[in-house]
Amino acid sequence: MNFEFNHGPRIISEDHGSGAIGSELGAIGISRPLVVTDQALSAAGVVDPILEGLSDSGYTYVRFDEIEANPTASLVERGTEVALDTDVDGIIAVGGGSTIDTAKAISLLVPNGGDWIAYEGTPNIEHGSLPVIAIPTTIGTGSEVTRASVITDTDRSVKMTTTADELYPDIALLDPTLLQSLPPAVTAATGMDSLTQAIEAYISPGASPITDALAIEATRMIAQNLEPAFSTGDYDVLATMQVATTMGGMAFDDAGLGLVHGMSEPVSGAFHTGHGITNAVLLPSVLEFNLTTCVDEYAALAEAIDVETDGLTRRDTAEELIRVLRDISDDIGIPAGLAELGVEESAIPELAAEASDHINSKNNPREYDTTDLARIYHRAF
Repeated sequence: MNFEFNHGPRIISEDHGSGAIGSELGAIGISRPLVVTDQALSAAGVVDPILEGLSDSGYTYVRFDEIEANPTASLVERGTEVALDTDVDGIIAVGGGSTIDTAKAISLLVPNGGDWIAYEGTPNIEHGSLPVIAIPTTIGTGSEVTRASVITDTDRSVKMTTTADELYPDIALLDPTLLQSLPPAVTAATGMDSLTQAIEAYISPGASPITDALAIEATRMIAQNLEPAFSTGDYDVLATMQVATTMGGMAFDDAGLGLVHGMSEPVSGAFHTGHGITNAVLLPSVLEFNLTTCVDEYAALAEAIDVETDGLTRRDTAEELIRVLRDISDDIGIPAGLAELGVEESAIPELAAEASDHINSKNNPREYDTTDLARIYHRAF
């Protein structure tokens, strides 16, 4: 019962809430926002309610819509230049994890300056950050409630993580109406990312009673709603997934993430694979590796998602969880292995060495070495 729980942003969940965003800006000190998004969302009209709401409330804004998957340090610096040149005093991020992570990085770099790669790890922040409102348009990352930003350093072909309390958004605004045009493939990838985050938070040695409650309920909500969200795009199902993602984000922000995320980042950095898809492919193999130390946790997760456990031992129930998670991935079209993502098996030794440097070993329930990581990669191939 000895723990510390940190919670950052104010969370608002409201149908069409994004259209009323103008009413929230003054309270957090934004008079001229930079709207950070991507061109696809702009073209699809997803950003329009936010822009119309700003105009209706009398705000002028600047749009920066150059966000791309696996955003780079140079992109953060380009967005920072736009922010400085246009004299904005806050940021509204509209998009998925790539957009929100980039927006948070820009918010930190504007008042503090320098190159983004200098902020890797847990930097000392002298001048705070610009206020941020995060409006997620996917159901995956939880970045709207975390103090981390993951940005690619192209010179090293690695994803670098920056963690600082100043990266917490001020407001996380959940508006399920923005999810209605979400393609099924994106739902699958981001949904599995969200499920992975909740599971890793639950089994983390850094977990607490509060993170456990958030993580296990998020796991239940996602596991029961992911396939319907993928196949039907039902509004209520997507709204449930959105809230569950935020709950999982709150859990892992405090409890930490384990081997799946630590092993995924080198793969994405080297082979430009999607973050959620890579996590989904690695998840079963990592769960198998951690099984011996997580029997009770896996069994509790299995019971939470209504896995049939009659007549099974705790160990059998834990193994059944892994099988059911594989089935969920198969049902929503997740590739069976890393080879299908274009990963080269010859790169595994290098990936394992890099992953060993990326992972916070305190967040994984079982001890491991580089040889173990290589075996997991081979198992997932």
